[in-house]
Amino acid sequence: VWIMDWFGQGQSGRYLSNPHKRHSLGFAHDIQDLHEFIMGQVKPNTGSAPLYLLAHSMGGNIGLHYLYQHPDIFK
Repeated sequence: VWIMDWFGQGQSGRYLSNPHKRHSLGFAHDIQDLHEFIMGQVKPNTGSAPLYLLAHSMGGNIGLHYLYQHPDIFK
């Protein structure tokens, strides 16, 4: 199981000094963050079991965009 916390959420870093304000650089940036996490940490297609994506709320939106752009990563 791999878990990713979006930048600006949970215990991750923040763009702004006030941790209660949300800021985003856009969906494209979040999708790229997810891709870097998958390629750098999860490393698919290295003989491991198939990958499945489970996401919620905004993560689900970003996940769907990711699946559209990278249809062969997740089963």
